[in-house]
Amino acid sequence: MMEGKLLVMAVVLLLGGVPLGLGAAEEKPDAAEVKKLEEAMGADLAKAMMACADRALEAYNKEDAKAFYAEWAAATKAAQQEGIFTKSYVEGYKKKFNGALKAKKLVADERARYDKNAGPVLIYEGEFEKRKTKIVLGFMKDGETFKLMQVTFD
Repeated sequence: MMEGKLLVMAVVLLLGGVPLGLGAAEEKPDAAEVKKLEEAMGADLAKAMMACADRALEAYNKEDAKAFYAEWAAATKAAQQEGIFTKSYVEGYKKKFNGALKAKKLVADERARYDKNAGPVLIYEGEFEKRKTKIVLGFMKDGETFKLMQVTFD
């Protein structure tokens, strides 16, 4: 599992209320957690990032590299390869360790914040078919918005 994280991190250099599809139960984010996140980074940024995360995680479940990478920043173009998606996310995270994502819960802890130096981060507690684990989504500035630069399952 560490090899998958390192590969993605090396090549590249954290959901709201939208259902994930593929049988995942529709979920509502905890209002208190969303409020903490909005206070830390602003409501518009928090909502945009949660929607981006929803779309990327739905693509993970569908094993759809094109839709997954549509949520990634242009600066990560070199890492946006179907082979990397298949090896790291499908064969590694999904088939070997996690299975499909069934549900997630936003965790607006001290790491789920906007850091001007490191970029915004979203963290979820993910319930997968095989286990529960944290989902960490790192974002970076991409034009007028923020898009993904990294997705890991810790």
